[in-house]
Amino acid sequence: MSLREQLRTATKLLSDALQSPDAIKTYVAITRGEGILRGEDLKEKSYFVVDRPIKDENGIENSATTMFNFVGGVNRASDGVRASIVIAKPSTGRWHQIRRHLNGLSHPILGDSSHGNSRTNREWRDRGLPNERFCLHLARIQVPATELTDQIDVTCPLPKDMSMIINKYLPDVLSETRSLLESEGIIIEQEKIIGN
Repeated sequence: MSLREQLRTATKLLSDALQSPDAIKTYVAITRGEGILRGEDLKEKSYFVVDRPIKDENGIENSATTMFNFVGGVNRASDGVRASIVIAKPSTGRWHQIRRHLNGLSHPILGDSSHGNSRTNREWRDRGLPNERFCLHLARIQVPATELTDQIDVTCPLPKDMSMIINKYLPDVLSETRSLLESEGIIIEQEKIIGN
C-alpha cells in the first residue's frame, strides 16, 4: 500500500472513530442562570440527558442527545451576576445542538446571539466578554483507537476570555468545582484579577 493510500485509510478510520459512539467530546459552557429550572436545581442532578430533536437547515427534525452537568452557578444580587458553568457531552452532532439544548433549559450560553438573550449578552459585553464571542469551548476530545492509530485524548485549556469571566465573576464556583472540572479534562487557568 502506498503512503497516499495509507494516509487515506488512516483518515477514513479516524473520521469513523470520531463519529463512533465511543468518541467523547467534552465542552464547557458559561450560561445565563444559576442552574435552577422551574424550581429544580439542575446542579443536584449530576449528569442528565436532554434528548430533544433539532431541525436541520431544511426543516427536517433529527434526533439530538446531549449529556449535561451543571457543575455550579451563582445568583448574586450585589452585582447582578446570574451564571453557571456547564459541562456538555453531545452524543449526536447536530448544528448548534448544545446551544439549542441549553436555551431549551432556559440557560442560554453567554454571548450567543443566535440562541441567547441580547440584553444579557450586552450586560456581559460590558463586563468584558468580547464581541462576536460566545462562551462554549471544546475542552477535550477522546477518540477510540483504530487498527492504524492509538487512542487519542486531547485537552485544550479554556481561552483567556472565558477564564477571565470565570475567575472574575464565578471564583467561588471555580474553587468548589475545580477538581471535578479537571477530572473531565477541563483546564481553567487561574488569573490574578485586579479590580472589578
